Amino acid sequence: MVDLVLEVGYEALSMEGVAAAVRSSKATLYRRWNSKPHLVATAIRHTRPMEGTDLDTGSLYGDLHGVADQMGSATGDGTELMQAMAHASRRDPDLAAALRETMSAPRIALLNEILGRAVQRGEVAAECAAARFVPHLLVGAMMARFPVEGREPDADYLHQYVDLVLLPALTTERPPDDGVGAG
Repeated sequence: MVDLVLEVGYEALSMEGVAAAVRSSKATLYRRWNSKPHLVATAIRHTRPMEGTDLDTGSLYGDLHGVADQMGSATGDGTELMQAMAHASRRDPDLAAALRETMSAPRIALLNEILGRAVQRGEVAAECAAARFVPHLLVGAMMARFPVEGREPDADYLHQYVDLVLLPALTTERPPDDGVGAG
């Protein structure tokens, strides 16, 4: 199913085409998934299962490196698929909502748990403003590496990103906002 999305693109994908590819009826698909966006989001979720829901190494460093390992294993077709879905979701609000519900929400919950434990351990300040941007930063790292460098965002790259970008953003005291650069 996900291969079909990569082959024809989300916009050209039809429930008829999916039904033919999986040897099912369109009615069967609609009984299980009420729409194309939910079908596609669920299929993607099942091909990219979220591991690490119990990820707790005892340190922010270890937990974020565990996330980097998981994300680094989703390169190649997975990165291409997510780039295509990001593009399609800008045009289809139902797809955007389905992807947020099935893909983003569980991952954000995991990151919030990781950051919550880091706050409890004293590794991150409770009022750390950068913490709310961790999901954005990780998705950005995944989506931008290929267009910027022509290389996949593998685990080694993501480990460096954690060490050089995320950890300093989360653990370094920032000066108070003086209003300069505010827009």
